[in-house]
Amino acid sequence: MNSGFRTLKALFNYAGVIPNPISVAGKRNGVSFSSEPRNTFLRSDQIKGLIASFGRSAWAADPRSPDHVSFLLFVLLTGCRKSEALNLCWKDVKEREITFLNTKNKRDHTIPNVGMITDVLASRRRSDAEPEDRVFLLTDDRLKIRLKESRETGFLGDWTTHDLRRTFAEHSSLAGIDPHQIGMALNHTPVGVTTKSYLGGNLAKLPSLRRMYQLYQSQLMSYLMGKDDNQGIDADYRGEDKNGIFQDQIIAAFPNYYEFRNPGILDLDQ
Repeated sequence: MNSGFRTLKALFNYAGVIPNPISVAGKRNGVSFSSEPRNTFLRSDQIKGLIASFGRSAWAADPRSPDHVSFLLFVLLTGCRKSEALNLCWKDVKEREITFLNTKNKRDHTIPNVGMITDVLASRRRSDAEPEDRVFLLTDDRLKIRLKESRETGFLGDWTTHDLRRTFAEHSSLAGIDPHQIGMALNHTPVGVTTKSYLGGNLAKLPSLRRMYQLYQSQLMSYLMGKDDNQGIDADYRGEDKNGIFQDQIIAAFPNYYEFRNPGILDLDQ
């Protein structure tokens, strides 16, 4: 029943009905229609599995076909909302920046295009792509079907796309990133006079997020070495055979990450 009342409350809010009759009825009768916040996030072994799956299939996949694995990894890497990733078009992807337009809080959100994020997008780049084409070629309904099929085969656990956003925040914090930076990366509505009125530009935001992504991506890559999420940040994956993942395969899948993390590393074998 609470779910039905929450839906009605959301509809009245969307319609701009003030005061919301559901809220009024709840206060009058001392009833709360809110639900407990969901706190599900992926653990290190689940993250390792997602990265490994992308590493095995990224360059064999046809970028003209929808791919939910690259979509899920993109959400994990950026912390963006599902709708923001689904609606992302190539015109909004620049060499060094990505901009999500008309987000939930009505503000465009620009993030750096770096490391593993660049690699995921490169795997989806098509030579005939038009600026208005969507990057992942997925609709919400098609994504739901793909996720359902993946859960039935055991590829995905009992987690949602939004849980990837929580995972981004949780493991960023684990890597030692402060809550202000995490909130900035998640595009949460700023609070406080200084943040709202004086730090609204991207001049400091983008360099700050670049440093944050370097730490966060290293945190995720350390799981490929067998580190778990109780051990904090560690060195990058360096070649051990972990669960069938080989160094050349990982570097082939994430060349921009390795160049971003260690400039010149890809020239060592030349």
